[in-house]
Amino acid sequence: MYGPEQSSQLGEYCWTGKNASVEVPLADQVILRLAGIGSEWVAKPPVVRIKTPWEERIATVGQGQWGENRLLVPQGQAPKFLVVEVTADHVWVPYRYGINDDMRELGVMISMSGVRPHKPSIQQERI
Repeated sequence: MYGPEQSSQLGEYCWTGKNASVEVPLADQVILRLAGIGSEWVAKPPVVRIKTPWEERIATVGQGQWGENRLLVPQGQAPKFLVVEVTADHVWVPYRYGINDDMRELGVMISMSGVRPHKPSIQQERI
């Protein structure tokens, strides 16, 4: 996941690459907000999947606005934070579309409201 950016319309967000993991405070229901840019810039916006320990599905991604993904949390979940994996089926590079000189491979924007990047422990990375 790339560093935080600010939008006057959307607030604070981060771009993902093809894959990203975020932590969301655990509650009965978790909301993950995702957005892309309009199809006038990118020929084929990516299909984005979200995955939790109990569910995997295609995400709702807003174009120029947040698409809300409500994740119901099963009873008895113990961790304080839920790790949600976000995967785009492909990435795009703004430079290739003549938008600007940004060479990053971008997937989808994640609202950082109530969300933080997930940093796996060294033991998790070795698995």
